[in-house]
Amino acid sequence: MSEQIMEHIGEDGAFTDGFAKATISHLGEGYQDSKSLDDVHNIGALAKIAIDSRRANTKLTEAAATAIQRPGETATDEEKTTYKKMLRTELGATGKIEDYSFGKPLNLPEGLPWNEEGAKKWAQYFCDKGVPVEMARELVAAVHAETIETFNKNQQTNKEDFDKAVKEITDKNQPDAIKEMGRLAFKYLDTWGSNEAKEAIKGMYEMPENFEEWNKRGVPPAQIEHMARVAKGMQSGTTKVGDKTGGKMDADANFVAMVNAKSPALQPAG
Repeated sequence: MSEQIMEHIGEDGAFTDGFAKATISHLGEGYQDSKSLDDVHNIGALAKIAIDSRRANTKLTEAAATAIQRPGETATDEEKTTYKKMLRTELGATGKIEDYSFGKPLNLPEGLPWNEEGAKKWAQYFCDKGVPVEMARELVAAVHAETIETFNKNQQTNKEDFDKAVKEITDKNQPDAIKEMGRLAFKYLDTWGSNEAKEAIKGMYEMPENFEEWNKRGVPPAQIEHMARVAKGMQSGTTKVGDKTGGKMDADANFVAMVNAKSPALQPAG
């Protein structure tokens, strides 16, 4: 039997201990074990619960009206495509190519070329695929960081190798001998090198001992030493290539091929 609720409400709006039980008794099955009103002690608290509940329901209704609904199992391809596009837009995809053009890294090291065309292609790819802008930005930053780190490590390794090679040469040769070595290497390339090589070494005859400058022009110390040794042998006629000696050797195609096989492509080593 239901109890009279008003009997448990005082003149000041406060509830007696029996209010919760009396109220629940009017709600029927499914609510009899509820404890939701046990900590509600007056009319004001009850009114606040009612107002907050309606506000929450209103917000849920509004959110549901604007929510992106996931297509069901029977959805068409067009509906699925529309859903994906809406989802990507919600996540930050803009469809504007300028939003994906992040530009050259500010910390790009000297010697590491910037691939402008590659950056444009990636920007177009991100835009076409609907990748959220912030996600694209993070991906590009991660690739740049990895590329720069690898480049710097390689530069450090190359420098260490270069310093070691120079030390080995300077430890076993006097300054005049090092100059002679550089001039012989110059003559070697000036005689049998490609046009690109000849252009690269212009002026090196005047500073033959400058290993750092040689290196910048794509000729590392070990190669200088090797070319000087071959050139010296050719001058004395003691170095043989095939059945010819240096004194008789012409810059024919066969010899040029052997020179190119022993000489790395002229790229800076560090």
